[in-house]
Amino acid sequence: EMLIVATIAKIRRAYHRDKKSIRQICREMNLARNTVRKLIRSDVTKLHYERKVQPRPKLEPIKEQLEAALDEDQKKLPKQRRSALLLFELLQREGFEGWLRHGPPIRQKVARAGYRNQGVYPAGLR
Repeated sequence: EMLIVATIAKIRRAYHRDKKSIRQICREMNLARNTVRKLIRSDVTKLHYERKVQPRPKLEPIKEQLEAALDEDQKKLPKQRRSALLLFELLQREGFEGWLRHGPPIRQKVARAGYRNQGVYPAGLR
């Protein structure tokens, strides 16, 4: 997440001018204590974190199969679509060994495909 200059200024004003504690600032702004502490102690005006290497999730090898199944189900009527649990079982038969916790684009696609209201989800599809 990126903190903009205005947020950093609010943090510094709350600490220096309003004499609020770091903990109180964290609670009010929903930030980590280490982040607030780092901003107060440094002269940084923009804070941005970006991963150097994106780890490959377990879902990557079967991503195409899952997308194909979702695209196929998208063409069907909502009552005829496979539930998230059936999709999960299909993926397990294809060799998937984990839970569907990885891959936000896949979760978004599942949500767009209309699986949100069926009530049964493998972990990570909520």
